[in-house]
Amino acid sequence: HTLRRLIQGWCLANRPNGIERTPTQKKIATAQQELNLVREISLGSPNLSTMRELNDMAREQAQSRKNMLEAGVLPALASSITRSLVVSNPKSPSKLDKAAEALKILAFLCESENAIMGWNPTLQQLSDIAWLLANDFQSRLNAVRVLNSVQLSSEMKRTLVETHGLLDNLVQMVKDNRCPKALTASLTLLHDLLSVSSNRVRAAEAGAVQAVVE
Repeated sequence: HTLRRLIQGWCLANRPNGIERTPTQKKIATAQQELNLVREISLGSPNLSTMRELNDMAREQAQSRKNMLEAGVLPALASSITRSLVVSNPKSPSKLDKAAEALKILAFLCESENAIMGWNPTLQQLSDIAWLLANDFQSRLNAVRVLNSVQLSSEMKRTLVETHGLLDNLVQMVKDNRCPKALTASLTLLHDLLSVSSNRVRAAEAGAVQAVVE
């Protein structure tokens, strides 16, 4: 292991001379390791490194994603977001970082084929995800991606629109037009929420019409 690190260090030091860093072979996670991570998230408030380890595993292998989904990673992540936001100081950077990391994994997995089958998020979990629209751009995009992946009932749509700042932040994403993916996702969610007639007035008050026209 020490020799491998020395070689990597030499490659980095000689990059100006055209030397490329040798790729580091990653260890393949076992199903038991994946299960343990999901269990840790389910049972309590995991640290940020645990979330990042889970994220790496999910992105590396389709089999890892399958194992995690079967172990109940989606409800575990959603519950973790809620726990992070209901602590005594929900605006603490460390708590928001954990919630944002959980949301990032959740958004990635929700867009996997058939990932959300069997997952029925509670209204509280969806409201907490919607609340993260007030966070940084990547969290806003991830929140929209998750909400787009869930089949929302009319009651859920009415309640979500009442989440503080949801429509304002959603309209702002449309106005900002940071990237095609964010714009498409934001317009898709906005269109879905407006299927409930009572939400249309709120959206108009938030400037949705002007944002879409522009």
